[in-house]
Amino acid sequence: MFTIPQLFLLHKLERVKSTDDEFKAKCVVASPINGWMNEELTVSWVKGVLAQFSFTRRMLVWNSFRCHVLDSVKQELDRTKIDPVIVPGGYSEYVQAPDVSWNKPFKAKVTEKYDEWMANGQHAFTAAGNMRAPPRREIVQWILEAWDDLDKEIIVNYFKSCALTLAVDGSEDELIHCLKPSQPCYSSLAQLKAVQQKLQQTMENDPFQDMTLSDVEDAAPMTTLLEDSDTEIQAD
Repeated sequence: MFTIPQLFLLHKLERVKSTDDEFKAKCVVASPINGWMNEELTVSWVKGVLAQFSFTRRMLVWNSFRCHVLDSVKQELDRTKIDPVIVPGGYSEYVQAPDVSWNKPFKAKVTEKYDEWMANGQHAFTAAGNMRAPPRREIVQWILEAWDDLDKEIIVNYFKSCALTLAVDGSEDELIHCLKPSQPCYSSLAQLKAVQQKLQQTMENDPFQDMTLSDVEDAAPMTTLLEDSDTEIQAD
C-alpha cells in the first residue's frame, strides 16, 4: 500500500542533516520552536509533499486546526487541485481517520519501542546526571517502524468507516463508525436509509422515461418557442 512521505514534528530536537537525508524518501522532519504545526510548515507540506503526489483532483480530509483554514493554505490547495474537507471541532473522534482507526495502535507501537529503549538502549546523560532524550534518528526510526507494523486493513477500512469510499447504494452504511450501535448517531442510520430509499424510488420513477419527440412538439410547438420579436432583443 502506498502512502505519501509523512511529516514528523520533533519538539526542540536539534536538526541533524545526515539523519534528515537518510529518511527523506520516507518522511519530512521538522522541529518548530513550540512543537506545533504553523502556517509556514503547512504551506510547505502541501507544496513540497502533498502536491508531488497529487496528479488529479483529490480530496483532503482534516480537522479545523487553525493552520488548515488559513487563506494561504487554501490557495495552495486550490493551486494543486486538492479539495479540503474540514471536520468540525468536536467531531474528530467520529469521522477523522487517526482518531477512528489507527491512532491508538500506532501510539502503542511507538510506546513499546520507547520502553524497549529505556530498558535496554544506550543512554547519554547531562553533566547534572539527567538522562538525555533519545537521538533524533532513533525517534524517526521508531515512528517509521510503528507505521510499517500497522495492519494495512486498519487503514484501508478507515475509508469506509469514515464514509469516504462507501457503495453509493447504501449497502455499506452499517460500516460508518458514527452510525454503529455504540455511537451517538446510531439513530440516524434508519433516517439515512429512508432518505436513500426515497431517492432510489425517485430515480426509478422517471417522469420523462416514456416521453417521445412528438410529445415535446405538442407541448411546445417550434412556432411558439421563437417569436419574431425575440430576434430584435438588444443587449444593454
